[in-house]
Amino acid sequence: MTSNLKIGDPWPVEWKSSRGLTGRPINPPQWYALITEPMKEKAVADRLRNSGVIVRYPTQTKTRVQFGKKRHIVSPLIPRIIYAQFRYAPQWDVMKARYVIQGVFSRGNIPVELSQDDINRVMGLPTEAERIEEERRDAVRPKPGHKALIMPSGAS
Repeated sequence: MTSNLKIGDPWPVEWKSSRGLTGRPINPPQWYALITEPMKEKAVADRLRNSGVIVRYPTQTKTRVQFGKKRHIVSPLIPRIIYAQFRYAPQWDVMKARYVIQGVFSRGNIPVELSQDDINRVMGLPTEAERIEEERRDAVRPKPGHKALIMPSGAS
């Protein structure tokens, strides 16, 4: 067998790289609800963010008095659940094997995709429909400096 390779030519065989947490690009990006180990929501969120994943999870701040001092403790509102938006196909088996997540909400074997409105509701933000309605109400609400015509009572 003869080879046409010269010094400096790239090797013709594709090298297999280790699989990352995400794969091929997906369009549009999808949201999923992920299950984490107890008390590991922040650590998992940070690890996914380092892989280019957008992560959200609602938190609450509790005030405790400990040793005569007030302490503000931030904890997840929904324990063990984080919401992640993937721009690249998630590699669920890799995430589980590397102990990044314990699972994903799914129907059977198919992970459930969440809408942006679902995420906004969980985070306490207005949904798209609520935002549009607020903009519509704001557009017809009089503002300082606007002129108004005041009709006498009984006139139609």
